[in-house]
Amino acid sequence: MVVLVTRGDAAATDTTASLVPADALLYAHLSTSESRTQDSRLLAIAGRFSSPRFQLARLGMTFTPGAGGLDFARDVRPWLSDDAAIALLDGGGGRTEPLLVAAVRDRAPAEAMLSRLGASAAGTHNGVALRSLPPRATAAFAGDHLVVGPAGAVRGAIDRAAADDGGRAAALADGQAFRRAAEERTAASSVDVFASSAGLRRLLDGRDGIAGFAGRLLTGPRLEGVSAQVSAEESGLRIGARIMRTPGAPRPAGFTPSLTDRVPGDAAGFLALPGLDAAAELLSRTGGGGALLEGLRATVPQAAGLDLEDVLAPLADEAMLAVTSGDATPVFTLTARTRDEAATREAMARLQGPLADRLAGGSVFEQRDVGGTAAFSLPVTPELEPSYALARGALVASSGRSGLGQLNPARTPITGNAALGEVLPEEGAKVEALGFFDSRQLLALGERTGLQAFSSPAVRDDLGRIRAAGAVVAEDAKNPTDTTVELFLETP
Repeated sequence: MVVLVTRGDAAATDTTASLVPADALLYAHLSTSESRTQDSRLLAIAGRFSSPRFQLARLGMTFTPGAGGLDFARDVRPWLSDDAAIALLDGGGGRTEPLLVAAVRDRAPAEAMLSRLGASAAGTHNGVALRSLPPRATAAFAGDHLVVGPAGAVRGAIDRAAADDGGRAAALADGQAFRRAAEERTAASSVDVFASSAGLRRLLDGRDGIAGFAGRLLTGPRLEGVSAQVSAEESGLRIGARIMRTPGAPRPAGFTPSLTDRVPGDAAGFLALPGLDAAAELLSRTGGGGALLEGLRATVPQAAGLDLEDVLAPLADEAMLAVTSGDATPVFTLTARTRDEAATREAMARLQGPLADRLAGGSVFEQRDVGGTAAFSLPVTPELEPSYALARGALVASSGRSGLGQLNPARTPITGNAALGEVLPEEGAKVEALGFFDSRQLLALGERTGLQAFSSPAVRDDLGRIRAAGAVVAEDAKNPTDTTVELFLETP
């Protein structure tokens, strides 16, 4: 059996990947050691949220309905050793099937749990007793592991446990992409997730919502796989992910953040990208803004005699969208560096007429002075007053006048937020994206505006338990074609 040991003396070991078939679509490994502080801390944090408990019960019921009524402390902890894993396998016909592999320290309570779930004898394989769990799962002890799932996968795990490394069938642990991901795991990690490129395409292609968004964003011909790890810290959860690409893949664009100190400390959130062209590409790749971009391309030339690319080209170094709380509605403010202030000023001036016609029925932009800078605003409604100004090589465009405060650094900037500080890059370092959100403010804004983006009360409650989150996307210095993602969730 292959045992993967991660870096660091206190790192969790993975004893389960060598029992999982090589073509698993998705693999999630959990360190369950009672002696690791990180694992106990993660369990305590997870216990504050209702969604993980619901999802775990739901996952258990995919094996057998009775699993939904299991109590972890009574039924699982007495026999569970230091790690466990769930793998999603291709069940054919568009279906996926889960496979559980868990290390066992005491077989008697594990046997008792299977009996409680209604397990019945189902023959043997390679000298190992098989049990049937209603309605169609199979369970067996493969060496010192309990394996539950499709009959073929359980028999394969038995064979892998019985054979030496040279004689067993290929396992997930043997894959090059999986081993590359395992080498990057840190000692603090309690949860590790891996998906191959084929697995991601199989799971995400054609999906709607967040899953479809992720599929369109991640998948590509050079993708090898995606890995992620979760570590519990005293003030929250740190999630690190890696998008692994084959050598020779194009390197994503990067930028050095220089605008974040303009976002006020009470902002609900912001997202910084390497220019408006990168934002347009992101919209196009995810499919969410394809129609919008095509509409702009068709409308802008007709209305203002401009090509959309002519507007975007000078704004290709750094762009940031921030959300702040207005008197009645959220205020969205775009701040972008321009390589050619004169060209951007002319483009914005030519857009004034068409925008005024469409939004305000003939009203015109009003010019005023903001700290010595010429600013332009279009009064549409009390809640909507598009405004913009250019100063010191940057364009600031906002849905309200208050957004023009981001022409200058904020008195109390968002960079002082603890969650954002956990992921802020070193001064002068390049990133591919930088973001932050205050979940409670976002929920409050949603309620004020009548938006029901999170309709489930449980989801809203769980989001309310996250104080704030910061995220950074960057190129991996050791593997330039790889992208790393670090997310910190601050929990009170």
